[in-house]
Amino acid sequence: ARTVVMAAGPLADHKFPDIRGLDTYQGHKIHSAGWDHHYDFTGKRVAVIGTGASAVQIVPELVKTAEFVKVFQRTPGWVLPRLDVEMPAAVQSLFAKVPAAQDLARQALFWGHEASATALVWNTPLSGLVARLSKAHLRRQVADPWLRRQLTPDFTPGCKRMLVSSDYYPALQQDNCKLIDWPIATMSPAGIRTSDGIEHHFDAIVFATGYDVHLSGPPFPVTGVGGRSLQDEWSGHAQAYKSASVHGYPNLFLMSGPNSGPGHNSLLVYVEGQLDYAVTGVTRILRDNLRSLDVRADVQRRYNDDLQRRLRRTTWMSGCSSWYLTADGFNASMYPGFATQYLRQMRDFRRSDYEMVGQVQRKPVLATASQGA
Repeated sequence: ARTVVMAAGPLADHKFPDIRGLDTYQGHKIHSAGWDHHYDFTGKRVAVIGTGASAVQIVPELVKTAEFVKVFQRTPGWVLPRLDVEMPAAVQSLFAKVPAAQDLARQALFWGHEASATALVWNTPLSGLVARLSKAHLRRQVADPWLRRQLTPDFTPGCKRMLVSSDYYPALQQDNCKLIDWPIATMSPAGIRTSDGIEHHFDAIVFATGYDVHLSGPPFPVTGVGGRSLQDEWSGHAQAYKSASVHGYPNLFLMSGPNSGPGHNSLLVYVEGQLDYAVTGVTRILRDNLRSLDVRADVQRRYNDDLQRRLRRTTWMSGCSSWYLTADGFNASMYPGFATQYLRQMRDFRRSDYEMVGQVQRKPVLATASQGA
């Protein structure tokens, strides 16, 4: 292929978390990203490990069928109410008759999310407002003061992924559900043993955590100029130019590359910008008949130096532990700005940012009678 678009995705591959004794457990193991639709939870004793975005959706459903559910929490998250109401028939009719009205509603949703960056990407007075709204939601749904204390985060809103649910807190208070916040010491053949010495027995364990996040390269080898390896170069800190190009890997374009993750808006918005950028690059290669289009090393370095400088002022770097960061605290995941800022940079494809090598034209060979026609 003359050009390659790599769209492996940062959360495409899940894995069971690294918990001591994982292989000794003899019950049924299910990962939230690889659901077993054939397993019947009716009357089963079930554990859920994790209290993030997947767990707040799974737990309310499990308590409806399982005999008992225990939720193992390492860190509580900020939970906001889910504003999920049935669309009135009159509004549906308006959308059908006046498509512009639906476009307007979509724009309102986009700009509402875009404005939330001022509370979730940076620690501002609006971040405190989000915390107060979340605590009010917790107080309204959870009467028990000790359970409220267990469910109250101690980090800045936005540092971890925000959670949106109106049925998670009520599910935790059902008679057949219990929150466990003691650390997991080990898994055993029958279940889970926590650090307080109690062994909890289960028929099934649901892992709502554990992903092979591709912060150090995609899950397959990528070889560049001179045999260089993208996995080796990204094993420390993954870097790219505008999340889309990497020096030394000409004619390669990335989707969801380093530092293209949003903390407040839809990832699809960012991917659309990357697609447009890739189309511009491929068009340039074809139009100018280029053999190689490679971002300059100094351009990529300056871009990432500025990016990391801006990231230091964001909530993601305020002290919490999240999958956004590598083991040594480097942020190779998130973009420190508005979605509109990101799209603006993706519309600006600068020829001067790239080293371009023209295609070598072969001279036609003329056959003679003596050579044989």
